[in-house]
Amino acid sequence: MIENSEKLAISVPETAKVLGVSVPTAYELTRRADFPAFRIGRRTLVDRAGLERWVSLQVQREIRRLRFWRGGAALEET
Repeated sequence: MIENSEKLAISVPETAKVLGVSVPTAYELTRRADFPAFRIGRRTLVDRAGLERWVSLQVQREIRRLRFWRGGAALEET
């Protein structure tokens, strides 16, 4: 039995709110192969832990992209 009262999965509108994007954009994300969305019946849900990992991966990819375009220079810490 799960002791934590936090939901394991969230709805697409909740995902949109968490990510700060529109609901249509969140639905577009659910169609990506690398996005942690799944269906139960007609309902699309997003795995919370998977969403956190996905966001972290997107940040890492963006940092690598910026380093590449800056000629490999390390990014300044803010």
